[in-house]
Parts: sequence; structure tokens; C-alpha cells
Amino acid sequence: MAEPAEILEASLLPADDGSGDPPDLPPRRRPALVAALAGALVLVLAVTGGLAWTWLHDRSSSGGQADAVAVVEQYTASFDAHDLTGMRATLADQASFSAGDRLDQQAVGPFSGKELDDFYSSMFRAGIRIRTDEPMQVTGQGPYRVVAVQTVHYTVAGISVTEQAMSLFTLVQLQNGPLILQHVWWRPLATQAPSMQWAR
Repeated sequence: MAEPAEILEASLLPADDGSGDPPDLPPRRRPALVAALAGALVLVLAVTGGLAWTWLHDRSSSGGQADAVAVVEQYTASFDAHDLTGMRATLADQASFSAGDRLDQQAVGPFSGKELDDFYSSMFRAGIRIRTDEPMQVTGQGPYRVVAVQTVHYTVAGISVTEQAMSLFTLVQLQNGPLILQHVWWRPLATQAPSMQWAR
């Protein structure tokens, strides 16, 4: 009698040999290109920031100088209009005025405070008129130095006087803008030949 057939069991699934687990990948390295691009981006941002700061600084500096010139123009216009209140709006508290042929030896002044107001009032009574003859020059970043070639006309004891000189202004930068600290009316002495003696 034949022996019963043996039943074979077979599986259609592959054998579990560990090959189904995800392979261990080596740690990912940042490509050199990415690092180079990041460095370039940092460099560009730094350069852009530097250029922006320089532009803003130069703009504010030139703006300050323009404000200083505008204050001198307002002062001159008020002087010409005999407007003491308008002049006072352009002057610092300790502002002074002086005049002379030499910078180191003033023939008039210096006046400040009430004496300055009295001096301006006396000039108004003399019918002073003042004009700026050439574009003003300005230097500094606060304090500012403004130079203006100006001509004045006034009458004293019935005598009409016209003078041209250099107005030398020193302005200080305050919270609300620049104000005039000093006005020197400088009239260099005429010389027979070109001279640099005034620079001594």
C-alpha cells in the first residue's frame, strides 16, 4: 500500500534575512557649493549694509550743511528786513557779533545778549540793507562754518556808506537744527600788491 503523500508547505514570501530594513546611510554633508553661496550672501549683506550706512551718513551730513546755509539765509533776510524777532530765531542763546579789518582784533564788538539787540537796533535806525553777492560756502559737520561775501549799505550822520566784506558764521548743531553762534563781519585791508599777510 502506498504511503500517503507528504504535504509540503511553501510560502510565497521571501525569507526574512534582514534585507528589508532601510540601509544605514552615511551622515549627509553640506555640499561645498551651498557653503560658498552662504558665505557670498553674508558678504553681500555686509557690503550692502555698509553702503547704506555711508549713503545715509553722507545724506544727513549734506542735509545738515544745507540747513546751516538756510539758517544764514534766514538771518540775512531778517537783518535786511529789520526783523529782530526773525534774527533771534536763528541765533543761539550766547550768539555774538563782531566786526573789523583783522580777525584777531575786532574794531566793533563782540556784542551778545542785550548789547547785541541794541547793536542790531542801531543798525536798523541807520537804514542798513544787506545782500549776499555770491553763493555761500559751508564746511564742517556741526559746528558748521559758513562764509558769505556780502554788501551792506547804511547811512551815518547823513553820509551814505557801502561796504563789502566777508561774513564768517559759526553755527552749532542743536536738537531742532543749527543756530548761529558767531557772526564776524571781516573786511580785509586792501593791499598794494597781492598779499597773504591776513593769514598770519
